[in-house]
Amino acid sequence: LNNSPKSINYYINCYEYFIKYFMEGNLCNQINERVIIEYINFLYEKDPPLSGETVKSYLVGLRAIIYYWQKEGYIQSFTIKIPKTDTTIKEPYSDEDIKRLIKEPRFSKCSFAEVRDWAMTCFFLATGCRLSTATNILIGDVDFIQKD
Repeated sequence: LNNSPKSINYYINCYEYFIKYFMEGNLCNQINERVIIEYINFLYEKDPPLSGETVKSYLVGLRAIIYYWQKEGYIQSFTIKIPKTDTTIKEPYSDEDIKRLIKEPRFSKCSFAEVRDWAMTCFFLATGCRLSTATNILIGDVDFIQKD
């Protein structure tokens, strides 16, 4: 397996969340479709309730683990259906918002934090990369000569 540490932690979290729900007095080979349906209901009925996307995320990770157990013969095979969720469409920035975000600050009159925030905003808008990608960039990764 070539999973990143973040992926491994994701699977561990999905597994641990399910185990808190299921394992008291139960055995792994008792996991079946009915148990998963009850688990889905449990996730939706939590207080405070989990969002549909969070429930979906927990189930996708758990499904990978359970399918592995099925492949190894630890439990009987069954299909785990991931519930459909309503996707919340986020309002994009307007052209005016973007112009304000990338307006170059007056370097002589602003703080380091303002320059840093401006530089990061321009970087994210230009590249579309995620925060986790940006935080892993090293100085050696940047070609200051080619500027491409």
